[in-house]
Amino acid sequence: MLLVWVCCAAQPVLAQGDVPVAPPRVPPAAVVAVEDGGARQAPTQYAGHEGHQYENRTITLKTGDTLFSLHYRACVDESHGDRVGIVEGYLGMPQPSNENWYGGGFFRLALNGEDVGSYRLVDVCVSEQGERGQCEWVWETPAATVRLRFLLEAGANHLKAEAVWQPKVEITKASISLLCYPSFFTSWHKRKGERRVITPRTDQPEGKPFDLVPAEDTYLFYCDRIFDVANGEGKGPCAVLFRPEDTQAGKVSVGGYGTTTDLEVKPGVTQVRMAFWDFTGKTNTAAQAWLAENAVKVRNELTSADFQPQALRTYTAASWSAETATLLADAGESGAPYQSEVERLAGLLKDLEQTAGPGGWPAERAVLKALPQLEQTRWQLKIQALLARGDAMWAK
Repeated sequence: MLLVWVCCAAQPVLAQGDVPVAPPRVPPAAVVAVEDGGARQAPTQYAGHEGHQYENRTITLKTGDTLFSLHYRACVDESHGDRVGIVEGYLGMPQPSNENWYGGGFFRLALNGEDVGSYRLVDVCVSEQGERGQCEWVWETPAATVRLRFLLEAGANHLKAEAVWQPKVEITKASISLLCYPSFFTSWHKRKGERRVITPRTDQPEGKPFDLVPAEDTYLFYCDRIFDVANGEGKGPCAVLFRPEDTQAGKVSVGGYGTTTDLEVKPGVTQVRMAFWDFTGKTNTAAQAWLAENAVKVRNELTSADFQPQALRTYTAASWSAETATLLADAGESGAPYQSEVERLAGLLKDLEQTAGPGGWPAERAVLKALPQLEQTRWQLKIQALLARGDAMWAK
């Protein structure tokens, strides 16, 4: 197995060019390629942060013609202590379009009223690519350890997301805020559109907020009837799907420029799953029809999905110990040099199994990083065992 390990109303200021938009090399449709541009820091001139170190990092997931980029951005200057400075948002989606799920920050998670992203990241990594592509973002806050995973499956046209938190204190309120500019930056270009938000239950025009009915408004379709690809204008609509079992209430403010969606998580829930679409290049009619036909299927897939990286399910501590014990016995003296490495790797697998939830992210990283050693040690032992059996046969 080969695993590539890489760990390591707002205005669209991204037009100023601080987000890279060049797509990665094109992979076959049957696989997902993931590219991490790495953390880049440089002095910024954002108001209130002049001369501070500002960090940008873009991770791109691509399968066939479907591409999503996730962009982290924050002022990480030491003057902020254990916090970071947020200018607009901290996690954006600059591709397929800066519009729609806003490239300058489309996703926010707050616990007990405090934005998780206002704290420093403790880990970012690409956790898998191939049949699936996945990246992870981890925060340690006073309230909880928080892990945010984004998953793209081969051939899919949407990005699945899972936010999970392991509380350190009682969580009395959890909420998610989303921001999109459907199809076009209207006010930025001094144009007026006609925004709509459509759910299975209702069709709401721009101009005033409306409350969600989570059991019925299970997906939200954001579009603009002026800036429609069918009219030769705009990028195309976008959408989000959430699960009623995660959400107790919500409100959507359909603005003439940006549209905000605020979701209130049910008490006691510590895991929220969503799916995001950016229908760039699609007409409103075609995209809405596809979503209406496929939303239930995607919601079922979202619920049954296993967000744990597939590579972490390759070995268990028990299976590793049993197989290597047999191989060591068969290899005899030739296997002795591998004993300590076998035990070290067994310890990593045991640590992984004993640390569940977001708080177990260091153990997950350790196993992902050790996968090449696991494979190499296993095959070296197989060879030594085979040679030892051959020697024994010839000795007879």
